Amino acid sequence: MKSFPKTLDFLSEKYRLVLLIALISVGSMALFYNPVEPVATAQGRGSGLLRSAVAANSESELQKVESTYPGTDEAALARLMRGFMRLQAKDYQSAASLLADPNIARQSALGDYAGYYRGQALQELGRNEEAEKEYRRLSQSFPDSLMARQAALQAAGSAMMRGSYQTVIDDVADLVEKNDGTALKLRADSLEKLGRTNEAIITLRKLYFDAPQSPEADKVAARLTAMGATTAPADSAQMKRRADNLFQAGLYALAVQSYDQLLAQYPSAATEDVMLRSGLSSYRANAFRQATGYLSRVRSKSPQVMGDALYYLGMSDLSLSDESGALGALTELRRVAASSNRIGDLLYGIGRYHEKRDRPDQAATYYSQLIRQFPQSDNADEAHYFIAWRAHQAGDFATSSRMLTEHVANYNGVTENRGKAGFWAALDSEKSGDKARALTLYRAMLMRYGAGWYGVNAERRISKLVNDGIQPKSIQADLILRRAVEGLQTVNLPQDNLKDRERQRVAKAEQLMRIAMLQSAMNELDAARNVLPNAAIVNLRIAQIFRQSGENVAAINALKRAYPDYGQTLPEEMSREEWDVFYPLKWWPTIREESSGKGLDPYLVAGIIRQETVFNAQARSRANALGLMQLLPSTGRAVARKNNIGQQLSTSDFFNPVLNIQLGTSYVKELLGQFGRFEYVAAAYNGGPTRVRRWINELPGGEIEEWVENIPLSETRLYVQGVYRNARQYQRLYDEQGRFRSLVPATLTR
Repeated sequence: MKSFPKTLDFLSEKYRLVLLIALISVGSMALFYNPVEPVATAQGRGSGLLRSAVAANSESELQKVESTYPGTDEAALARLMRGFMRLQAKDYQSAASLLADPNIARQSALGDYAGYYRGQALQELGRNEEAEKEYRRLSQSFPDSLMARQAALQAAGSAMMRGSYQTVIDDVADLVEKNDGTALKLRADSLEKLGRTNEAIITLRKLYFDAPQSPEADKVAARLTAMGATTAPADSAQMKRRADNLFQAGLYALAVQSYDQLLAQYPSAATEDVMLRSGLSSYRANAFRQATGYLSRVRSKSPQVMGDALYYLGMSDLSLSDESGALGALTELRRVAASSNRIGDLLYGIGRYHEKRDRPDQAATYYSQLIRQFPQSDNADEAHYFIAWRAHQAGDFATSSRMLTEHVANYNGVTENRGKAGFWAALDSEKSGDKARALTLYRAMLMRYGAGWYGVNAERRISKLVNDGIQPKSIQADLILRRAVEGLQTVNLPQDNLKDRERQRVAKAEQLMRIAMLQSAMNELDAARNVLPNAAIVNLRIAQIFRQSGENVAAINALKRAYPDYGQTLPEEMSREEWDVFYPLKWWPTIREESSGKGLDPYLVAGIIRQETVFNAQARSRANALGLMQLLPSTGRAVARKNNIGQQLSTSDFFNPVLNIQLGTSYVKELLGQFGRFEYVAAAYNGGPTRVRRWINELPGGEIEEWVENIPLSETRLYVQGVYRNARQYQRLYDEQGRFRSLVPATLTR
C-alpha cells in the first residue's frame, strides 16, 4: 500500500494534522496486485489488453491500450492509472497533465478520482490556487463522491496556508452545517486568525456540543479555556445534544459522563428518555451497577419505554450475578408491559444465565416459558432447540423426535439449527419405532442438505430403510410433518434492489478493481454496504477483493452476508463467481494425482484443504502448522522420511503447494491405515490421533453419526462435518478435470 506523505509538505505541522484525516482514506488508495475483473465488466474490446497492462504495472502497455482503443472505458482507465503512477513516481507535471484529460470522466465513472489526484499533483508543484480550484470543482461536480468531503477540506487547508481565511470559511460552510468536526475546527481557526474571536468561540463550542465524537473535539476544552471561554452548557438542551451525539456514536463511557453532568446541572432534565439512555450507556459500557441505578428510576406510561428499561435492568442484574434482581425486573415487566416482546428477551437472558452456569434444568424452565408465551420472539428458536435436544440427550426419542420435527416446522426460517434438527428428528423417529415418518424426513433432507454431512448420512439410512421394505409416511394427514418437509426445502436467497447511488458505487468499485486500486474499490463498496448490508453484488465484489489479497476466509465471511445459507444452495442458484468464493479449487491435477495414487478420494482431500486453509498456500497457524494442508514441520518431516519425499525440508518448503499436497495426502493415507474409516481420519487430522483412539473407546460407537455428534471438542466435531460437506460440494460443483459443471451458471441475474 502506498500513500502520499509529501502531499502536504508545503503545510505546517499544525495543518498537516488537520488535513491528515482528509487524506487518510484517499491517499493510500492503490494496492497494486493483479487486477480483479468481474465477469460482468469483462465485455469491452480492450479488456484483455488492459488486464495484461495492469498486471504488468507497465506504463507503455497502458499507453498501448489508450492508442489502440481510444474513446473506450479501457482507455480512460488506462489514462487514470498512468496519471496515478506518475503521481506515485513524483513526476507531478506529467501526472497533472494526464489527469486533466476530460475523457476520464466522460468514458469512466472515476472522474472524481482523476480530479482528486490532479489536485494532489498541483499541490506538489506549488500551484496551490489551481489545486484548490480542482478540489472545489470535484466537491461541487461530484457531491456524492466519497472524496467530496476530503476535497473540500484539502481546498480549505491550502487556502489556510495561503492566509486566505475567508476562503477557508466559504470552503467548509456546507460541512459546518453538517457538524463536521474537521470543518468546524478549520472555521474556528480561520475566524481566530481574522480577529473574530467571539465567532471562533461560538464555533468551538458548537464543535464541543454538536460534534463531540470527532477527534478534533478532544482538545476543545483546553483551547476554550485559553481563550477565556468555557464548555459550560448554555442550557440543558445543549448538554443533552452532546450526550445524545456520544450515545449515537457508540462512545458510551463518554456518554455516561455527559448524561451525569446533564442530570447534575439540570435535575429537571431527568426525563424518561434521558434516564433510559443513561442506563443503556452504562450497560453498554459494562458499568452494570450504575446502569441499575438509572434504569430503576425510569418512569413512563409507554409500554415500550418501560419494556426496554426493565429488560436492561434485568440484564444488568444478571451481569452482577443478582438473579433475584433479574426476577424482580421480570415480574415488574409482566405487570407494566404484559404484551411486550422484552418479556421473551429477558426470559431468554435468564435461561442463558443458567445455561452458562451448567444448570440445564433451570435454563429449561425459562426457555419453556419463552416458547410457550412468546413463540415468535427472536430467540424462541434457540430455546426450543435446547429443550428438544435435551430430550434427545436423555434418550427420550419419542419426545425429541416430536419436538425436533416441530422445530423444523415452526422455525424453518431460522436455518442455523434446521439441518441438524431435521436429521435428528428423522433418526429419533426411527429409534422410537416410527420408521415411515423417519424415511419421509430423511428424503426431505436431500434437496437442501444432500451436499453435506447430514445428507451423506440421510442417504445411507434411506437405503437401509428402503431395503427393509419401509414405505414413507404420507404428509397429507399430518400437518406438522407436512410443514416440516416443506420447511426443509426453503433457502434464503438475496434480491438486490440497489438505488442509484449504491449502483454507482458498485460501478466505480468494479472499474477501480480493473486497475488494481483495491483499497479505493473497497471504500466504495463499504459505503454501499452501509446502506445495503446484504446486497449480493456488493458483498461479492468485497469478497473478490479479499480473495485477491489472499484473505480467503474473509472473502467467505463477506459473501455469507448475502448468502447465509450458501451450504444449502443448489448449484444453479448461484453463479460461478459466487461459488468460486465459497468453494475455490486450486492445484486440482496435483490433488487428483496424489489422492488416486494413495487410494484416497480426491474430493475428500479437497474438503480437508478447504477446511484447513480455503486453499491459501501461504497459511500459517498459531500452532505453526504450515501451508495448504496445515502440516506441523515435525509431522511433515516425519512423513517425508517415511515416504522418501524431499530432503531435509526447510520451513519454506512447506509453502510449496505441490510438496504440501504430497506430504498431506501421505499423512492422510497413514491415518486411514490406522483408523480404517475417513470420519476417524478427519477427526485425527484436526484433533490428533491420540484423542481419536480414546474417543473410539469412550464414545457411543453404534452409528458413525452418533460418534461424531458426541465428539467433545466442538472444533473437531464441526471439522469432520465440514470436510464431508466440502467434499460433497466439490463433487457436485466441479467435474473430474476441476472445471465447473455445466449446471453451474456463468452469470446469474437476480
